[in-house]
Amino acid sequence: EISLGLVGSEMCIRDSIVIDHRQLIVDRNPSAQRLLKNDLAIGETIDTLLPAGFMGKPENESSQLKLGNHWLDIRFSAPLNLNNHSYGRIVVIRDISEEIETQETLMQTQVQLQELNDQLDRMAHVDELTALANRRRFYEQLNQAWSISQQLNNDLSVAILDFDHFKQINDTYGHQTGDRVLSTAALSICLLYTSDAA
Repeated sequence: EISLGLVGSEMCIRDSIVIDHRQLIVDRNPSAQRLLKNDLAIGETIDTLLPAGFMGKPENESSQLKLGNHWLDIRFSAPLNLNNHSYGRIVVIRDISEEIETQETLMQTQVQLQELNDQLDRMAHVDELTALANRRRFYEQLNQAWSISQQLNNDLSVAILDFDHFKQINDTYGHQTGDRVLSTAALSICLLYTSDAA
């Protein structure tokens, strides 16, 4: 028989349950009972507590289980007798709720940071009014296209559009109307380009 009182000091873990070869509880810490909010009566089976297939896992391999509002890390050790035979299991339980919460917060922060970086990249390369590439992106794309054309010895063409008498629109109808004209023209160009590309 094995009990927590007989376990070596290196194995005296705060939240522990001792089971025999039949997976029946033979001893348990009061702290484990509090953590699991269960009486864990000696002689009862531990099957209903452990994740499916837990006892088939290698020794000290971690399993995670959510119990109520708590995340638990569960693993076991198999003490050996003088004949080097296992005579039970020590199931070690650790509350990792704060660690899981920290990991989730970190993941959310990383997602938010990526969204902010994407937004900054868009602000740096896209014109806010027309949603077209701004001057910086234009020169980046032009330099890339020029480099490719040089490597392939191909010609490169650049089309330039200009609105005649656009200043009169702003002067006559106001800058808000002029902005709408620009955004509508930009959308039309995008649709035309998409249609031609298809």
